[in-house]
Amino acid sequence: MSNEYSFKEQPFKASSEFGEEESEFDPETFGAELTYSEWKEGMRGSTPWSSKRRIWGHSSPPLFVDKVEGESVSCSCPVHGTAFVRWVQSSLNQVLGLRLPVTGIMNAAMRSALRRFQQQRGLRANGIAGSETRRALVEAKKSEKGQTGDLTDPAEYAELLAEVSDNGKADAFVADKNGKKYFDSFPQLGNLKVQRITILKPPNFENLMDLMLASNQKNFVIDAHGNPNGLTMPLASATRISATKTALFILTGIEYIQSLIRTAKESDTFWERASGMDLERWRRIVEVMHSKTWQQMMAGWPKITPKVSTVDAAKRIVQARLNSLVDSLFPGKVANKQDRVNRLINKMLRLQAQGIREIQFRACNIGKDSNSLYEFRKFFGADHLCAPDVRSGMGPLRRFDISRGAVDRLARNRRTQVFSMPSGRLAILINVLNHEFEAFCAADAQAAVNEWIATHIMAHSTYRRGAFPIHFLQTQPPVFPLDNDYAAHIKCRSSFWESVIRKSEKHQQEIEDYDEREENWAVKEQENEKYGEYIGQLSEEEFEEGGTMPVLSLDKLKIDGLPEITLTLGDSGKYQGFFRKPPSSYNGSVKLSGRVQIEKAGTRRNYDYDLDRSQWPLGKVWGNVAIGGAISSSSASFSSVKRDGVFTTSTWIGYKPYLVRRLVIKVILALKNGKRFGAKVVVELIDLAGFLSIVDPKEKVRPGWQTHLQFLASVRKVFHGNAREPQFIGPFNWILYRHRNVEPLFKFCTPDEERLQAKPKHCNPAQQAAEERLRLYKILYDKGEWLEIGHVLAGIEGSPKQEPNKNQSVPIPIRPELIVTWSGDLGSALQRYIQHFWLATDKHGNPIGKNDPLDLNYYLVREASRSDLIGDIDGINIGSAYDSSRSLADNLNAYYSKKSLRRYHEFIANSKNAKGMAELPLEPGKKPPKLSRHARQTIAIHTHGYLKYFWVTGALYHGTEPAKRKRVDDIMRVDSKLLPLSAEIQQVADYFGRFLEDGLALEQKQGIQPELEEFDSFLNEFGK
Repeated sequence: MSNEYSFKEQPFKASSEFGEEESEFDPETFGAELTYSEWKEGMRGSTPWSSKRRIWGHSSPPLFVDKVEGESVSCSCPVHGTAFVRWVQSSLNQVLGLRLPVTGIMNAAMRSALRRFQQQRGLRANGIAGSETRRALVEAKKSEKGQTGDLTDPAEYAELLAEVSDNGKADAFVADKNGKKYFDSFPQLGNLKVQRITILKPPNFENLMDLMLASNQKNFVIDAHGNPNGLTMPLASATRISATKTALFILTGIEYIQSLIRTAKESDTFWERASGMDLERWRRIVEVMHSKTWQQMMAGWPKITPKVSTVDAAKRIVQARLNSLVDSLFPGKVANKQDRVNRLINKMLRLQAQGIREIQFRACNIGKDSNSLYEFRKFFGADHLCAPDVRSGMGPLRRFDISRGAVDRLARNRRTQVFSMPSGRLAILINVLNHEFEAFCAADAQAAVNEWIATHIMAHSTYRRGAFPIHFLQTQPPVFPLDNDYAAHIKCRSSFWESVIRKSEKHQQEIEDYDEREENWAVKEQENEKYGEYIGQLSEEEFEEGGTMPVLSLDKLKIDGLPEITLTLGDSGKYQGFFRKPPSSYNGSVKLSGRVQIEKAGTRRNYDYDLDRSQWPLGKVWGNVAIGGAISSSSASFSSVKRDGVFTTSTWIGYKPYLVRRLVIKVILALKNGKRFGAKVVVELIDLAGFLSIVDPKEKVRPGWQTHLQFLASVRKVFHGNAREPQFIGPFNWILYRHRNVEPLFKFCTPDEERLQAKPKHCNPAQQAAEERLRLYKILYDKGEWLEIGHVLAGIEGSPKQEPNKNQSVPIPIRPELIVTWSGDLGSALQRYIQHFWLATDKHGNPIGKNDPLDLNYYLVREASRSDLIGDIDGINIGSAYDSSRSLADNLNAYYSKKSLRRYHEFIANSKNAKGMAELPLEPGKKPPKLSRHARQTIAIHTHGYLKYFWVTGALYHGTEPAKRKRVDDIMRVDSKLLPLSAEIQQVADYFGRFLEDGLALEQKQGIQPELEEFDSFLNEFGK
């Protein structure tokens, strides 16, 4: 935090020489998650730069840059080597039935084949063999009929395998020697352990990229200076523009536009020109560059999408925009600007190809802005990126004493923190002065210092005695790395939920565009009705009917202790949002950000101070949270509106912890002339109630021929056994045979269907948005637990009571309710483990990579997670008592109102074989409850039974090496009583057994006991 940089960013300016009306088409936002998992073809062939190497010079680039100048179009891939490219080529030949030459050289034909394969699999068609494409190729080869041969030579294909166990090793890059001293003494930060520390010299972002490229780690800790917009260090040595979210957005945006240009040029054929498709492609590029995301991220970016009638006109517009972007990153007279930008993009793609797992920033305030976290995570291609939402300090103590008197003197200052340790007191005082701090520490004894460090900084550190460096977050009072409040101020973004939420936002925008084209916004009655929805039931509103009026555009909502919520405007005129976990404290603030816009005849524009202040003089804005349910109080604060119409409201509310599932907020704008306008916001918890609010209305209007059970199957197919995962449609239709012909409630539109001229009915934006929104509820929150609702529905449908194999001819699956629930999850984990073992070992079965431990537990956590298993046992419980004459909502509410509080005891009672005998008995009289030996054997038998089909048919063998085949046979071996013997299957049984025992013990501790007399009598009888 000391000596913080204060480089001032050059404001972005771009001339808009196009004054046509805005295009009717509102383009897809660029903000959707971009894969960028590998280098682009034109960027390959170079080696990592030295951290001190000066910037290369290049000649002026051509009009449209396809590649770094001097590189050939066909080149061997240095990241993967020619062996990897040969594997991709042979895989494409096998899957697509092509005859690509297996040369190990990337070329245009291979890129075209890759794009074709990606389109078939619903992936981003970029012609790059990234991680998602590689996994899809492996799955496609496995699904080939009769595929029992070797997928690949592990010695050549080791690069393909991701490191399955994160060992937590990280490299640290620090701003100065203070950071180095700290990590030398305390190398542990969260789950990461720093291996090597490098001071960032010269302190610019390009040098940071070079150091990360030179590292062989997948995790990084970065200590630097920052603010909510990003890092304050310059982007490169030739510019004073800082590495902010806007700068990174520009770099990723330029690369994305260049990839679209390459696609357009590769498709530039006679037939494309004759049909007009070439012009459509270039229009699409123009539309993307003028999308709302670009307008929001770029101050001064043109607001109107220019209409183009020729390809040349589109090219001129695109090139003008690209030149403006390059000038914004390197303003002034800087030589070779385009080459410098290309080099930064090249390094960005190489970083994304490294498969970075986690980046921990310790830079002030970056975590305050979720968009900054998103842009940095996307730029690096990291799975996980975190940063503090407050100021971060790291440095030495100015004074350190070991004496009781020093502690007493330091404790007199009201800002001093005094800690009582077993061996004495420790006092620490931190004074923050602008961008620097001073720290003073005193302790009664050296042992108290060691205890404090082990409790608040790092356990088992190398520190022994004397003064020590500290790291803290500037809260009141300051917090240290092992404090509970420290983690609360570290904000993170991950790839998984970003993908879900961004897709939801994208489809929400599509449905709004669709409705806007269909409705006649010029009808005055419809306008007044919509305005009434905006305002709600305000008691003092005044507005001009049918005329121009202000409206509130709301963007973000922040509840204390929860991630920021993105708001979207729904069809009813209300703003909507979702949160995944209820707030846990008793009170907190609710902050809403937005801006004032002027609307006329359905068209909105931003508030213009010079144009609108006379008619609409801005005053105050506030937000009222509706009281009721878990909300006990609401106290709004008045906030001023800035000249450009931007505002942030703050409302303090009181509520019951963990019980808030819905917030209704009315935001009111009071003008200086006495008029008022407003908007309504509804944010909801992703829980069972929200799930049923979508599903239950659909069930009430279902066709007369459809039964309640068939409707349940249609909902299940939104989550499992649908076109999103075509490889699972067949297995689910075989296991749950009775409902094989039931259509999903909302169908997923496949890429092939998207390309059809006459689209099916379910391909319209409304259907796709409904499918995406329902899938948001795949993992639900219920009474402190997360559960996978798709597993619940599959378990109900597979229950013997529902007769899933009705009218099915042989072969009939054995115990379908277990295959689609816990035995299938456990068996899938072991199946994935065997596949990884086969690919990650040599012909003798020895691991190829030294850092690859072949950890079965990793696959258990991934394929049979806690939310999966809770969904599994809930499905078994509900299915055993499911009333098919009642609705899905009635059955789920009956279970989750009370019975879910003792789900583990219910599951033990409901786990019975075909003869009605208990399969998972407990040891009698044990507290806490323990599964019997018979129960663990049953778990092992059913897991083995799931895998037996794959073993017998040879699907578990991925090659012909005798040593590996013997290892698989050893895993599947049984004794004379047909009981599994292998350590792997026993490990799987122990994993599920511990899960059940932990849940049973918790229910017993909370006083939740089984109430079934037959269950108690069974325990007594079994004890005899």
